[in-house]
Amino acid sequence: MVDSKRWFVPAAAAAMIAAGAGGAGIALGQQAIQRPTENQGVAQQILATLDLGPEIQALHGRALRMRVVTIEPGGRFAYHDHKDRPAMVYLLQGTSIEYFGDDSTKPFREGEGYAEGKNSSHWGENKDQKPLKLLVVDIVKQP
Repeated sequence: MVDSKRWFVPAAAAAMIAAGAGGAGIALGQQAIQRPTENQGVAQQILATLDLGPEIQALHGRALRMRVVTIEPGGRFAYHDHKDRPAMVYLLQGTSIEYFGDDSTKPFREGEGYAEGKNSSHWGENKDQKPLKLLVVDIVKQP
């Protein structure tokens, strides 16, 4: 038979330590990261655009745009969503750290690509020592 008093104190101490560590993780996880409202160190070069109205009638007023976005070391792009602007991104050079609307983060590296759809909200930064270059193709509203 197990002596419950003998195991209670170590088990309770382990539970308190685990709770404390978990609590610290939660506190750190809940630490608010400021979402930038302006771009910093970001430039873009539009390579091509295509009026989609004549191509697909349902897309009247929209254009397909291809551009290279360059983010300088230490630069960042502002928090935004893609509710009305789906995009495909391919990293030509560097590493991007993406911060998502649910407060998760993910690094993307040179040679990787990803899609940004209507449920995507994020911001990103270049923590690398060289410029970050992204090839971005998106569907945008025409002015």
